[in-house]
Amino acid sequence: MGAPFPNVNERNATAEKIIRRFLSDKKGRVDAVVVFVPKKDYRLFSQEPKRSWKAVVFWDVETPGLLDSLRKIEATLPLPRFNGLSGAVPLQAGRLRSGAARMV
Repeated sequence: MGAPFPNVNERNATAEKIIRRFLSDKKGRVDAVVVFVPKKDYRLFSQEPKRSWKAVVFWDVETPGLLDSLRKIEATLPLPRFNGLSGAVPLQAGRLRSGAARMV
């Protein structure tokens, strides 16, 4: 999630653009798309960062009760062990662009 890799010879789209296009194509049939993103929070003077999930919600109109439901789902998920790029890559610290979507 975030900016595309700069490559003038190849067209590409970010995950956000793909999701927004999907929502546009399915307008009236899909209420929202939710992406669970693994994250690490580094704490001062702590060796082990806190691992958790963050739900990123894409929607045109807020869906009642969705955010509360997502918080419950986040609380029950096992801790992330890998980043979202590959099942073989350990979780790396990363950032989402601000304003990309609503983070729960």
